[in-house]
Amino acid sequence: MREAAASLRKAIVLRPDWAQPHVLLSRVLVAQGRPAEGIQHLSETLKTYPDNRLVRLSYARLLVAERKYGLALEEFRRLHKSDKDDREVHYAYAMMATQQSAWDEARPLWQSLRNDPKFRDEATYFLGQVEELDGNSALAIGLYKSVDKSHFRVDALIRAASLLADQDQLLAGRDLLAEARITEPERAEDIYLSELQMLQKAEADPEVILRLYATAIKAFPESNDLIYNRGLYYSDLGRFDAMEVDFQAVLARDEDHAESLNALGYMLADRGVRLDEALTYIHRAHKLRPDNAAILDSLGWAYYRKGDYQTALRYLREAVQASDQDDEIAAHFGEVLWISGEQAEARNVWRSALEVVPESKHLRAVMERFLSE
Repeated sequence: MREAAASLRKAIVLRPDWAQPHVLLSRVLVAQGRPAEGIQHLSETLKTYPDNRLVRLSYARLLVAERKYGLALEEFRRLHKSDKDDREVHYAYAMMATQQSAWDEARPLWQSLRNDPKFRDEATYFLGQVEELDGNSALAIGLYKSVDKSHFRVDALIRAASLLADQDQLLAGRDLLAEARITEPERAEDIYLSELQMLQKAEADPEVILRLYATAIKAFPESNDLIYNRGLYYSDLGRFDAMEVDFQAVLARDEDHAESLNALGYMLADRGVRLDEALTYIHRAHKLRPDNAAILDSLGWAYYRKGDYQTALRYLREAVQASDQDDEIAAHFGEVLWISGEQAEARNVWRSALEVVPESKHLRAVMERFLSE
């Protein structure tokens, strides 16, 4: 790899205006685990050769790969402006504009791509996303329902059903998904899961939800996802014996099912029962997924329940760092800080998290308990 990089640098010195060695060198740097240097090299190259399309396209793709979406959007905007007939760039520009919530840019790009038979269904689906996220629910529903036979159809119908349910048209949403199970039988399990999540979000009658779980599990008896999700729902209902039966059923088939290990351990710890057993489950999950924020949070919470505050704080700090501003993790972290005598830091943690998730029931509940004293 070092020899390749050295050879490419020699080629660049000999032929600095030749684009290919620059692009290949950036790829070698990425392969060496040095993506920032690859980005920097292409950025510097573009200062000298701003009109080199190959270098700019490679730069834009590398920015996407490194999740620097704002910068990638700028580059695809430039590329599209210089050649509006390049469909690959047009598509990438539309995706970046959508990802960056630039609705006024994304909308005409997807509308244009809908005129191309190759992209029609995909563009319709993503245009539906733009309208949904921009608050135009009725238009989004119509677009989603018009997605034809393609691998986007089921996801489009699931989104349409969810929007209908959000508009107090739960029955219409359910009818849409029931029809989708008939026309798209290969995705029936996913459709069941989506309908169940939709019903739970709408706080439908628990017996209706449990009957649908029973129907879905009868149709897909080997589905760990369905049984696991029913276990979570049982926990929401406070039916912990039934919850444990489902989690144990999944673990009997897959002893390394990290989600079930974590959920079972967390639910035991949260209730303050069988704490050593709870920690055994969570540590098994942690071994499988050491960087998972939810599992780190469960470990911290379990140690907190055992009264080991220092260990709890260590895991909860890791959970906060690994999470994307999760409000429940922030609530837990703040509580353990408070009990440990770090009230000022606890207040800062809660208030910062509340700015991100102002409607968080977890944060509001913990703050009411401690700050009202």
